[in-house]
Amino acid sequence: MAQHRSKLDVQAYAADIDDTRRVRVALIAGGTVRESMLRAALEADGRRILHEDLEPEEVLDALAGLAADVVVLDVPTGLGDDIAVIASIAAASEPTGVVVVLPRDHAELAVQALLAGATGVVWREACDGSLRNAVAAVARGEAAVPGAVTMALVQRLRDAEAG
Repeated sequence: MAQHRSKLDVQAYAADIDDTRRVRVALIAGGTVRESMLRAALEADGRRILHEDLEPEEVLDALAGLAADVVVLDVPTGLGDDIAVIASIAAASEPTGVVVVLPRDHAELAVQALLAGATGVVWREACDGSLRNAVAAVARGEAAVPGAVTMALVQRLRDAEAG
């Protein structure tokens, strides 16, 4: 059986923050096709992503050495418990924002990702401009969350109050 290989891609990404601030973005994709799609979305406007192929057990250690401002995490990653991976990245000593890319019908998983420490969610089906915008927002210290996920969070809060 072929071993799954996660991709770790890093770039100096000029997000729409200002003319001088460069944002380091790491991309962890769960498969070659999804990785290609996400790379294309992030590489718009001539930006380039430097690519490194890593074994799954090497990915979190490599992230620690990158000092990425934002990690884009395509779920499922193939790294095991993705919620634990998000929590691990968010708890790192360097402040790193996490943008999670999910299929549109996974609002509850998006809520779990936010509770674990993610600061952005992008639907895989609409990620071109949305992904770049989410990376820029998270790099500025803002949240980037689709309306359906916001409603799921509101419902969770209401349920907690009622319970």
